[in-house]
Amino acid sequence: MTVDDDPFLRRNPSRWTVADLRRPATLLGFAAAFLGTAVVAQVVGCNVHEVGHAAVGSLVGWEVEQVRLCLPAGGGVEYGAIPRWAGNLQGYAGGLTAAFVLGAFYSRAIRRYDRPLRSPGWWAAGLAIALFIGPQLVLAVVEGAAGPGEDYTRRFADEPGVYVTTIIASALAGGAAHAWRWRWPLRSLGGRCRHSAI
Repeated sequence: MTVDDDPFLRRNPSRWTVADLRRPATLLGFAAAFLGTAVVAQVVGCNVHEVGHAAVGSLVGWEVEQVRLCLPAGGGVEYGAIPRWAGNLQGYAGGLTAAFVLGAFYSRAIRRYDRPLRSPGWWAAGLAIALFIGPQLVLAVVEGAAGPGEDYTRRFADEPGVYVTTIIASALAGGAAHAWRWRWPLRSLGGRCRHSAI
């Protein structure tokens, strides 16, 4: 199937192609949008993650003593009393809350107006946000699977290859989903598209 035969691509024409990245100013704008958005997505995702832990922890009776925010890393929540009746619900809450907020922002600010089709900067910004959603879901599972009050970071120390590989794979999955959804500008890479419509 050629790009012209793909119904999604015909309905959603782009105003730019990958070939436009040959211009230094366009490439610089692409890189700046990606790096700037990646830093913001990391800081926002990390802080929402920690606030999500604290909010759900408070709701289920955990005594929250301190919330350390991330700038850009190093966040955490310290608890005084940890009741056992709710299991480790607050462990799941951090990553799930952050993934939801990042996904909602992506949907509202990037996807809603087809912005990745407008310029390379919007495409790069969407990619940067999409890369951080999957790792938050992985952290939700890892932190939630740990017992209440258990130091889940020991799991990373014991088997770093498994967790690092899973986090990287989840980030790449988000990036691949973004590239697939907004594939019109990529048409200049080969002229053929084997994908069906979304």
